[in-house]
Amino acid sequence: MNSQALHSETRLTPQSVQPLPTTEPQWYEQIHQHIGAQKQPGIYRWISKTLNTTNLISTKVAGSLAHKIWFTPQNRPMSETDKTWLKKSIAEHLTMNGSQVPVYRWGTGPLVLCVHGWGGHSGQFRQQANSLVEQGYSVISFDTPGHGFAEGKTSNLEETSQLISILAQQYGEFEAIIGHSIGGLAANNAINNGVQAKCTVFLNTPMCLDHIVQAFKHQLGLASEVVDQHRKLMENKFNVGFWQEYDLRVSTTRTPTFYCYDQQDDQVPPSVGHYLAALHQGSKLVMTEKLGHNRSVRNPEIIGQISQFIQQTQTTTMA
Repeated sequence: MNSQALHSETRLTPQSVQPLPTTEPQWYEQIHQHIGAQKQPGIYRWISKTLNTTNLISTKVAGSLAHKIWFTPQNRPMSETDKTWLKKSIAEHLTMNGSQVPVYRWGTGPLVLCVHGWGGHSGQFRQQANSLVEQGYSVISFDTPGHGFAEGKTSNLEETSQLISILAQQYGEFEAIIGHSIGGLAANNAINNGVQAKCTVFLNTPMCLDHIVQAFKHQLGLASEVVDQHRKLMENKFNVGFWQEYDLRVSTTRTPTFYCYDQQDDQVPPSVGHYLAALHQGSKLVMTEKLGHNRSVRNPEIIGQISQFIQQTQTTTMA
């Protein structure tokens, strides 16, 4: 990465970004514009045509299909190097809604938890975990249902948050929790429900669950009534207050936080990073170029900054 591809901010400056949205309709419009400017996978066009054609016959059926797609992860391939690294870990298994979920651990020392995002797996944290282990930390991660080596075909944020809470009950306070994408939303929810962490790291994490639904709508080009039906089914499955439970703007405790967002992320507008950094005074914001939504997890410069951030937080806490 060239020297201009990564830059760090500790506070928001008037010249750094355009005016930030202040209302949900403004956020919706910005998400629409941002998604529209990004190249999306070709399969999305096929899904869009299928669901919108079905909607002409039955909105209820189209909404149900969208609902099924929402909870079914499309997993990214795992490299042989990642597979070998995971198999060398100290592993155990937990059961979540009937599915066996692998939990991996490396190293000894203060514990750092890594939480992958949708379609991801624990192997994505190989470089970050190795860096932390070399610095004297223990790293733990898990594959959520339907991901990596875990059983199951579907997954949801509730399960991920519950798994974090189970591990917290087993291991106690975490030195840090690193969450990528929606893994960050699950981590924030778990912390709001009592999980202890001295600091948090959110990589390309959406502002909230509601914004993910908006991105889903525009990525697939879905009709509003199809998305409304999907939202209704989500509320029936969980509860109406489910939306507020997964929102980075909602926090019962304020721990030191490291945010990382990319200008070319095809799912999360970079303005989310600027907004959260301004909202959470004292947080650290790193903005990147051309890493997209997923590559920040493995980027050496970002890994170095995260490791340094965790060390600095530990030193401050001990002082």
